[in-house]
Amino acid sequence: IGMTPCAALVASILYSWWSNHTYKNALLFAAMCSILGDLLYALALPFDSVSLILLGRLLNGFGGARAINRRYIADAVSRRHRTAASAAFVTAGALGMAAGPALAVLADCVTPSLRPSSSSLVSSQWNEEEQEQQPVWWTVETAPGWIMFVLWFVFWISTYVFFEEPVRRGVQESKKKVTWKDEEEDQVEQQQRPLLVIATTRTATNGNHVESISNQQQQPLPVVATTNNDEDDKSPAPLYKNVAVMTTLGIYFVLKLVLECQLSSTAIITTLYFDWNVPTIGSFLAILGLLMFPANMVVAQASRRYQDREIMVATLFVIFVGTLGILTYPPLLSSPDSSSSSSSSSSTYTVIQYMIFSVCLFLGTNMLEGPNMSLLSKTIPKHWARGTFNSGLLATEAGTFGRVVGDLLLSAAGLVDLTQVVNLTFVPMAGLVAVTVFVTWKLFPYLVPHDDDDDDEDDEEDNDE
Repeated sequence: IGMTPCAALVASILYSWWSNHTYKNALLFAAMCSILGDLLYALALPFDSVSLILLGRLLNGFGGARAINRRYIADAVSRRHRTAASAAFVTAGALGMAAGPALAVLADCVTPSLRPSSSSLVSSQWNEEEQEQQPVWWTVETAPGWIMFVLWFVFWISTYVFFEEPVRRGVQESKKKVTWKDEEEDQVEQQQRPLLVIATTRTATNGNHVESISNQQQQPLPVVATTNNDEDDKSPAPLYKNVAVMTTLGIYFVLKLVLECQLSSTAIITTLYFDWNVPTIGSFLAILGLLMFPANMVVAQASRRYQDREIMVATLFVIFVGTLGILTYPPLLSSPDSSSSSSSSSSTYTVIQYMIFSVCLFLGTNMLEGPNMSLLSKTIPKHWARGTFNSGLLATEAGTFGRVVGDLLLSAAGLVDLTQVVNLTFVPMAGLVAVTVFVTWKLFPYLVPHDDDDDDEDDEEDNDE
């Protein structure tokens, strides 16, 4: 499982550099990696090869194009519409989250009729002679690989035929600034040249006044260059001193950490406490994904009336409530006949409680991603728009690192005590989210966009409309 996020950490840097030059080729390469990865994953069980599974998961990680998508939004979408575009990007991801479990449920229903002779899900229970004569190509385990292989192939064809390179607002603005600086330097040089010519002429005609005239003419030269270029000579502040950027990256880490813990623990918690089967778990996850459509419509509408930082604080509070509500609490009046604390806590932990606060966690984290990504693209310095370490890469790396830490935390909680996996996982989450809410509130005045460069272009677009 960890092969995919680890590969995504490396692939994000590659795609961030590649997107400096072209989006289309980077998208085609990422899609091809996903095609090959899903094909190898689907073939691993028929060929009884663990290496194919690992290689397929590795290629799937290289197929993650989140850095390209986020870079596209930052470069091709105006600041005024960036929050709505970011919410639409999260909605598209939610559609995948809903469609994935739904397809898994359908595959679970279709697979028994396609199997050779046995309805068992465990390959070790099949007849060995029959398995050697007829390899099993379609099972519950291989169906996701075959389905995604077809979908990614369709995506590759569609991207190759229909995708066109966009006009990059951020990159063009950075190039304009560089051009203006070059023109100002040329003007300064032209102003300095007559002074040097005068000094040289006097040297040839009147040698007695060479030192005095040349000194008088040359002394103001550094002053002229310095006064005209005071602002340009200032080197940009390091990125870690940008409060808004570092805050949004920290929030990215937290929201992906909480979301990964919530999604990855769903099967464990629902099976342990409620005895849910695979179709029920898949249906629940599909419903969660479908709820993102109205939720992100609300975010898109709210972005027209409220600032990004206000939406972020509200969604962080929803996440904090979700982390507290999903915990298991001992009964207020515990009877002395209770056998153990784990049995009493499980008896008070209801399906309604888990479902309500799981919805709070899922919707809160996904609704937070849109305005957080928008604010990051608005506050990151413009000279980072042309570099490899741009806002898309930084957000992807922070989010992927949060997913890795979430998987490690969930694994550690399972190793300590599987019966207490809820509290061992989400109590640290509640503390981390509480700190995040406090820090975000204290730094609230600094979470404002400063890239007003495309305001004029937005006004012109509105006038044209």
